[in-house]
Amino acid sequence: MRVFENLGDGSFSDVTGSSGLADIVRENNIGMTFGDYDDDADLDLFIGHWTFTENELPEGSTQHLWRNNGDGTFSDVSDAALISENVLETPIDYTFSPTFADIDNDGDPDLLVVADNTTSQVLINDGDLGGGLYTFSYATNRDVISDDAGMGSSVADFDNDGDLDWFVTSISLGDSTTARPTEEENAGFNLTGNRFYRNEGNGVFTDQTDSAGVRKGYWGWGSCAADFNNDGFLDIFHVNGMDEPNTNAYLEDPSRLFVNNGDGSFTEYSEPLGLVDTKSGRGVTCFDGDKDGDIDILIANNHDTATLFRNDGGNQLNYLNVELRNEAPNTRAVGARIYVSAVGATQLREIHNGNNYVSQNPVEQHFGLSDASQADSVRIVWPDGSETSRNNIASSQRIMVTHPDSWSTD
Repeated sequence: MRVFENLGDGSFSDVTGSSGLADIVRENNIGMTFGDYDDDADLDLFIGHWTFTENELPEGSTQHLWRNNGDGTFSDVSDAALISENVLETPIDYTFSPTFADIDNDGDPDLLVVADNTTSQVLINDGDLGGGLYTFSYATNRDVISDDAGMGSSVADFDNDGDLDWFVTSISLGDSTTARPTEEENAGFNLTGNRFYRNEGNGVFTDQTDSAGVRKGYWGWGSCAADFNNDGFLDIFHVNGMDEPNTNAYLEDPSRLFVNNGDGSFTEYSEPLGLVDTKSGRGVTCFDGDKDGDIDILIANNHDTATLFRNDGGNQLNYLNVELRNEAPNTRAVGARIYVSAVGATQLREIHNGNNYVSQNPVEQHFGLSDASQADSVRIVWPDGSETSRNNIASSQRIMVTHPDSWSTD
């Protein structure tokens, strides 16, 4: 673990030793997410470890949740916040990809933690209990949260109903002409593929994997939610493959693009669009790299070069890019929500500093507007709870909103 302070002149200083994070003794620090779980305006840290060996941990702490002290240092509060009590269902830590996200719409960030070996978790933020105490409650329904090899994560409002759903990549057997190991050869794990958990409101999920049509995704890793065709519904992209010994059957697993049909279902559409990457993908970032109004894809491949896919058709429909600037210390407005209404629907984006799997998207938010010439309204709920809104915003432009109410175009 390393912490580098931005000095503001294009250079960085290694401040790991004074940050408090040098005390981490867990191995394999895989993924992390930042969010203000204790409502003090600075960003706290959750770390996924995926540690197969047991360590001598201080006072039994799992070293997952680190509170930002506001002075450039972090303190391990995994015990005090009940993370140590709730996050591990086995003596071994399998956590991969965490995300701070407000899944119950109560204004504070909860935790969704994708983890291996059927240990993904839903943890609800209990809010301010007084005396500076903030805790998380275990809310994982094992009859629903059943991904058996969870790796990548996308938390977003896929059905435009005003709450955050959850897509988890995993490993599926029998979804290709390539010979797959049997269940017995995979040490008895079911390996039944990706999961799509629909938020029914208040943070209660139901498993809609099969009706969504996203189960078969090979050996999945990083994923992202993005509207690649600007039709107003978020699609899903994820990378695949495994190039470690004894896994040659997964060596050339192609990437997957699930296009949102707008009715709760998705159609896999990577090959017709030329979006097939057969390298051993791990991380992925989805963003408008060339600023032409559609979402491009950058893939980090294991033991290989990165791959950049440029989107050359998504901007046939209209869009709106929104970027926020907040007061320090949370200058990128992590935790804010943006609501864009157009063509009879309202889209929600919540700004995450999260984890696709060893990767993340930029905090700027892209909205597909279909053929609408304008957004009827843009409403921003800032991390401090204040709101900013404007009506009749012309489409196909990039706007920046600075707290509390300064709007500019790029």
